[in-house]
Amino acid sequence: MDTDEGGTREVIDEPARRASTGKAAASKTHNSLGKPTVLILDEPVRAELFEMWLESGCQIRTANTKSSVTEQFDQSITVALVRNEARKELKSTVERQIARRSPFCRTVITTNEHVEILFPGIEYDVCLSEPTTKRSVRETVGRLARRAQYQATLRRYYDFSLRAASLEVSQGRETSDDEDKRETLVATADRLKDRLEALRSTFDADDLAAVKQSLKHESDFGREATRRNRQKGEKHRPDVCVGCGLEWGVEHGGGLDEGYRRLGAFAWKCTDCGTVQNIPDPSHRRLAHR
Repeated sequence: MDTDEGGTREVIDEPARRASTGKAAASKTHNSLGKPTVLILDEPVRAELFEMWLESGCQIRTANTKSSVTEQFDQSITVALVRNEARKELKSTVERQIARRSPFCRTVITTNEHVEILFPGIEYDVCLSEPTTKRSVRETVGRLARRAQYQATLRRYYDFSLRAASLEVSQGRETSDDEDKRETLVATADRLKDRLEALRSTFDADDLAAVKQSLKHESDFGREATRRNRQKGEKHRPDVCVGCGLEWGVEHGGGLDEGYRRLGAFAWKCTDCGTVQNIPDPSHRRLAHR
């Protein structure tokens, strides 16, 4: 891996186009939200490098066997950093644990391949190809962690709000204990709402589009659905590459074209650094809990 960060463009948390005051505000908000928990599935040397890069901003857990994945994985995991070259059964174990324990967890595929990963054996949100840098890994993990935290917090907010409302309307003669319980539920919902607003303040347009898409359940199939998904895919296409910061949708020339090549209705490959990014295709991927 290339650990030299010289000349690397900053693209994930705070794109270069943002003002420096915006960077400071988002950084302060992110720090107040606590450290996300990241699972790294990789061979020991590379896992140690990723851990060193991420440990200042994340709680890190590592695994390289099926049993260690099961042991380390729980509902607190917000990002899984998974090696594409890992054995298929290991990647399948990670995917099962995400579905069972942390349905909002985001997955980053890391690979030494220089071609698009069409069949990685696991659903993923971002693919980072070597050479990777500390900055690209930290910013990718940070952005995806906040998206996962937002969805998990949103689910808890609606849960507590619904319980408070149900308690209020179901009690014909409310006791003091019922009132105390309802006030506790309302207070918890208010704290969760504040957390949602803090997370949202760190989002850019790509983050908002990705969260909105992941919350929307669709089950259409067939050629017409595929055509609609292709159109929506272009609508939700990221503005910049998550790997190198190249602006997408602008003619660059020199073989870069518009900065990306579409691999599918909801998948794109950067024509500069080769990073692949996708969002789930509603017609062909399991969406309900992502």
